[in-house]
Amino acid sequence: MLNRNWNTFFVKPIHKGEHEEKIKPAKASTLQGGEAQFFQLPNPLITAKLLTSTFSIERNGKKGKIYPPFSLNEKEKMTAFVKGAEYPLGGATVECYRKIPESAVTGVTLEPRISPETEMRHAVRIDGELGFPTIEIFKQLLEQITQYTYQWWLRSPESPFRGPAFLGAFIDTNSNILEDSYIQGSVNTECVWHGMVQGQHLLGSEMPLDEKKWSMCINNIQNSIPAEMGILTFIDAIAHFMAGDDKRCILDLTICFEILANKRLFADGSTMQTDNVKLLRKSRLADDDAKNILRKLIIDRDHVAHGREPYILSKEPSMMTQYFEAMGVVINNYVTSIKGKEFNELATVKLGEKHKRKSTGKTS
Repeated sequence: MLNRNWNTFFVKPIHKGEHEEKIKPAKASTLQGGEAQFFQLPNPLITAKLLTSTFSIERNGKKGKIYPPFSLNEKEKMTAFVKGAEYPLGGATVECYRKIPESAVTGVTLEPRISPETEMRHAVRIDGELGFPTIEIFKQLLEQITQYTYQWWLRSPESPFRGPAFLGAFIDTNSNILEDSYIQGSVNTECVWHGMVQGQHLLGSEMPLDEKKWSMCINNIQNSIPAEMGILTFIDAIAHFMAGDDKRCILDLTICFEILANKRLFADGSTMQTDNVKLLRKSRLADDDAKNILRKLIIDRDHVAHGREPYILSKEPSMMTQYFEAMGVVINNYVTSIKGKEFNELATVKLGEKHKRKSTGKTS
């Protein structure tokens, strides 16, 4: 039977001593079963520097507290995993291994900023009494932050700030790594080894997590309001595109359209559509130009869904940009067509389930 639950193993130090009475006061003030848990974000989060608000929340009668994201020593982590490592040497076969020298620069990180008032943070603290669903809250927090900041890498299968290359060294014609040659007290000499870091550029649509967005995220979690899956799927499409997976990108873009277009039909009191062609024909989220592009996206989606190469994109690689632009029109029209609390109401609507149809008519 498949089981995707996380198994957590604890390692606790024991302080040995002889005076039991000295620790009784501390035990008396301990929250029975309460715990502070620290969650490392899958990729760094760009926040406003002055993000300081904490929030107490309750879930199913259990109380918890969420602290704003904080920074970790990423550079030190990069240094530690190389320390003592050995690299292979040899011609046709590996003949021996040598240790990476301590002079090699290994602690290299890339931390882009949206503005001088932002910084990168890497972890979140969540407190909770016994039974408080900290892992569930962390997952929802990540979705809410992604929805409001468009920081696509938070759900990306690959980090845009830590590419696979991390270390380099100059070699001779026989593939031997050169030896460092310097004389103590002489002029500066460059090391043969050099640290490396690979990163991708921001796209320009990303926003930092500030106090207002942070408060909105917590409020939605407190009130059990899910993130809008249509928008999350669009952000996932960006992440898969940046990771080089065009097929997953095409599927996500089409799913995004299916979700948002159907929710708009539902909000207008119309029947949802399972056929993408009919859905596109009925949708008012795309103008004629966007619909022409989305027809091609649906064709490519059908090819990918049946195990084939995307028919149109394989012939016109530049179509991916047009797919994103057309879906940008859809998202903008969806958001601007919503009034008041309708956004949160529609976020709870699940496609494929029966819902009471609304009778408010069209909004503009």
